[in-house]
Amino acid sequence: MKQPVAWGRLAFIVAGIVPAAFLFWRGPAISDGVTSPTLGILATVFSILAGFLMAVITMLGDPRGVYMGSWRTASAHRRQIKNALQRFVMLFYAYLATILAAFAAALLEEYDAGGICVSWVRHFALSLGFATLVWSFSLPIVIFRTQMNRLDEEVEERRSSSDTTV
Repeated sequence: MKQPVAWGRLAFIVAGIVPAAFLFWRGPAISDGVTSPTLGILATVFSILAGFLMAVITMLGDPRGVYMGSWRTASAHRRQIKNALQRFVMLFYAYLATILAAFAAALLEEYDAGGICVSWVRHFALSLGFATLVWSFSLPIVIFRTQMNRLDEEVEERRSSSDTTV
């Protein structure tokens, strides 16, 4: 069975890639103003986001989040959760790549101050950081939906248990 195209998700990915590609295409001219403190801030921000993302992955992976009902309903919901977890794991790796690029640029700056290699690595870190930051905008929506689904299930469970006791 062919999966339908998730146009919103595709637009979201493109919204991160296109500006980052433009930034990267412009070359080191833009990144010449990027200094070690800027790279430190970039690494710090993405370290915090990586920790936050791990909390989201843990919350999504909680088995109590699977829908009540038949095993078929639970199995379908499990596939949805698996797909979301796979996307967030990829985002986590993008965070780690951004931190690694910022770290590499800082190291190269110490040994090759002003070299073209340093400029390109700084530029790569900045471009990747921009893309992953845009992709991170979906995190609050996922958390909201997950919590609302859990609240709805709890209300439905209490409603069904109160109907049987009456």
